[in-house]
Amino acid sequence: MEPIDTVRQKSAGILRVDLKQNTKDSRLNKKFAVAVKKQNGAYELVSSFSYITNPEEVASYRYKFPTAVSKKGLQVNTEMISDAEDLGVRHSAVNIVLNDFLTEEWQQNSRYAYKFTFEGTTYWFSKAACAALEEKLLPMKKSNMIVTAILLMRGESKSLDMIAGGALRDGVYYYGLSTANERSVRKLSALMTFLAKRYARSGARYGRISNWVLGNEVENYGQYNYMGELSLAKYAKLYARSFRVVYNSIKSVYSNARMYISLSNCWTIKQPSGR
Repeated sequence: MEPIDTVRQKSAGILRVDLKQNTKDSRLNKKFAVAVKKQNGAYELVSSFSYITNPEEVASYRYKFPTAVSKKGLQVNTEMISDAEDLGVRHSAVNIVLNDFLTEEWQQNSRYAYKFTFEGTTYWFSKAACAALEEKLLPMKKSNMIVTAILLMRGESKSLDMIAGGALRDGVYYYGLSTANERSVRKLSALMTFLAKRYARSGARYGRISNWVLGNEVENYGQYNYMGELSLAKYAKLYARSFRVVYNSIKSVYSNARMYISLSNCWTIKQPSGR
């Protein structure tokens, strides 16, 4: 814990600090608290920790959230887009498996991947994964559909640093995202910023995503969003951390993007720990 700025004691006041956006010292995903400096030089906390609550203030894209002419929605097969149009469908969901955008070392070049520099670190995200997603998004854009992306993480060896707990097991469909250390938080934020910048731009050159959902049936965490053998309280805390990173990353690109949590009907079913 270190002070980022100081102000002399007053009955009320405002403290402003630089966000240092997209630098290695970025504070977008940091937490903050108010402390008083004692006579011996030590700091005493006088508030709880809090995170940034308005990342949309630094967004590059600020256009109005799109309005659909119908509330009908489906997870549309783009080969049957004309059928969806005939049914009046104007909302569609797409699954985005985040693993697909990650690259092996041999793919980290301009032939196979897009170079993306984020907060002082260079990442490479798969061109093939972008092309496959855009094959779905562009017909939906042409049909004026509002797209909701469901963000998922499979268990794969190349993704272990992004999987909570880093442990793979049989019977798990998808895993929760890691926020265990600064490196994993930064990598997750980089990937989400890359996706938001590519699919939220006002021209919608590659298609557009307006809504984002983190995970599937998040309370069914034995098979979806698996993070290890955890109590419900511990699991909820870890999921909330990853949700915040994804939320801040997307909203700091497109101010009117919307984030959602997926729930199921498993409210009375015991999960891995039974607690």
